[in-house]
Amino acid sequence: MRLGTLGAGLVGACDGDLTARQLCAGLAVLTETDTATVVAEVLPVLRDLVKDGLLR
Repeated sequence: MRLGTLGAGLVGACDGDLTARQLCAGLAVLTETDTATVVAEVLPVLRDLVKDGLLR
């Protein structure tokens, strides 16, 4: 699966300590991007990764 910067950041930070929403908020701060934009970009990626069994 090809991941953009935000998707890769989300997957790289998924260790079970933070929720996806918290990770998106952190990525928004780090990239100086609106949180809604981050969520819109990573949500489809997150769904695919869960569907494929790569994340739970």
